[in-house]
Amino acid sequence: MRILAPLLCTAALLAQNADPLQFVPADCEVVIRMRGPAAWRREFESTGLGKAFASPAMKPSWKRLFTAIANSSELSGERRARAESMPQLLQAYGGEVAIAIRADWSKLTFGPEPLPGAALIALGPDPDFDLNELKAALDVVLPPATGSEITLGGVSAPVRAGKVYSIAGPVFVNGCLVLVGGSDVERDARLFFDLPADSPEPIAEHVQGATFGLQINTGAMVARLCDVETDTGPAQWMAMVRDLGFGSADNVTLTLFPDGHFVAQSLGVEFNGTERGLLGLLSPTRRQRPELLRFVPPSSRTWSVSPFDGRKLEEYYPRMFEILDGVMTMSREELEEQFLQATKLRLVEDVLALIGDEYILLQDPTMPVGILEDDSDEPLTRVQLEYSNNCLAVAVRNGETMAKNLDTVIRARGLHVGRKSQDYAGTKIYRLALLGVFPLEYAIKGDLLVIGLGDGEGVRHNVRAVLDRVGTADAEDEFEFRPEVEERLARMPSRWHGIEVASMTEIISNITKSVEQVVGPDYLQQTASGEVEDDPWSAMIGLFATLAPELARQDAATVVSVDYFTRTRFLSRTRW
Repeated sequence: MRILAPLLCTAALLAQNADPLQFVPADCEVVIRMRGPAAWRREFESTGLGKAFASPAMKPSWKRLFTAIANSSELSGERRARAESMPQLLQAYGGEVAIAIRADWSKLTFGPEPLPGAALIALGPDPDFDLNELKAALDVVLPPATGSEITLGGVSAPVRAGKVYSIAGPVFVNGCLVLVGGSDVERDARLFFDLPADSPEPIAEHVQGATFGLQINTGAMVARLCDVETDTGPAQWMAMVRDLGFGSADNVTLTLFPDGHFVAQSLGVEFNGTERGLLGLLSPTRRQRPELLRFVPPSSRTWSVSPFDGRKLEEYYPRMFEILDGVMTMSREELEEQFLQATKLRLVEDVLALIGDEYILLQDPTMPVGILEDDSDEPLTRVQLEYSNNCLAVAVRNGETMAKNLDTVIRARGLHVGRKSQDYAGTKIYRLALLGVFPLEYAIKGDLLVIGLGDGEGVRHNVRAVLDRVGTADAEDEFEFRPEVEERLARMPSRWHGIEVASMTEIISNITKSVEQVVGPDYLQQTASGEVEDDPWSAMIGLFATLAPELARQDAATVVSVDYFTRTRFLSRTRW
């Protein structure tokens, strides 16, 4: 027995150093570091969201979802049985997981072929979980081995032929269970295992420490796409994307972790100092909370107030023509002349120059979201389904001038013929149908343009509720948040610049209404009762319907996100 002691100590030390990130190069485009399901359950069990998901009322819905996934997987026999048992098996795993994706830019063609490259999944050891049992299950569930093998980190691994990519593994390498897939796995798998000893960390420290962490190297991706040489010229389009400012987003990170009763999320974008372009419109440097916050109706449960740099749109407009030179079908002068002829307004002086720097977005909680049944729907129908049932309030630089200019363009396009008006609290609310089919309301009060998209009762209510606030809210008054919102804001730094509040019960209700419009109420009832067993999407809708009351019961129905803008970074923090 004494001879086993040093062997066991050595094995324990090896397990401690079996970090799944050891296989992830720093130049990967996408890296995920997360903990296993058992750790999620342990870390989130005291949060409202964790309690809602773990509620006994949810168990039948979870079971129906996993059964539906297994039924739709086209597996049979032992593979089917193993697939059905996988969720139960994985629930006990609490180790560290790394997922990495590397694209092969030298093989990229912009054609119909799948993205060339490779992906890796590595699971670290868990003293309370037998990874050998998981390996045995994967050996059965994964596609059969082709008979050939490749070497992964000095270990022979079987190669399996998938529908799109080949798969190598699973095998144990340096204490981790590893699986690699790719368009040419025999060539690309080695990129995860031939790393130098002094290889830099692949992801930021704050991403590593979260329950779930995601990092996307966006700047490197845009740069590499611009360097792709093709005969068809798609790289030229990517260069335009870069020059329009999207190459300035160097790094995107997303983390998820517990914060007392709440589940916390952090989304960050690091900028590399190059011209932000269009991104600069949506990520202005701010020093104060949005002034339009005071115009949000107190009864609203799903809304957002966000800043943008309206003046930058006016300034950047000429630059866009330089970047898109050779792609635009007309010159800047021709575009402005056509705009003038069609609207009787100058594009820059009479439109762009009047746009302010903040907006409010209110959703109608009584209406379903739009769902397209057919990809052949007309573009205007798509716009109506996507954006109707919302109320948008935009700050303008001169409300009186904006009102005159709107009237000018409406008359120039002949829309005044069918336009109706209503006097409301000293303000005229106009109603018309854009192109004859898209109903909207609009009004201008002070320096605020309020637009209601759609003809729902909730939209009309939101338009008037905003106008009421404009008439009564004092600039010096502090906005009074609902108690559940205030509770979440107290967990975050106070100097935020934008805010979004959402009621998940309202959102889930809207999704359910939308699906009901497409498939009918009888199908949803069958889903809820478990009669439909082979449709994962229906099972997911059934799970949402069960989840909504559980979220309300556990005080987890309200989600609050606040945004911070600086010269080098955008950060959004969320408490659910």
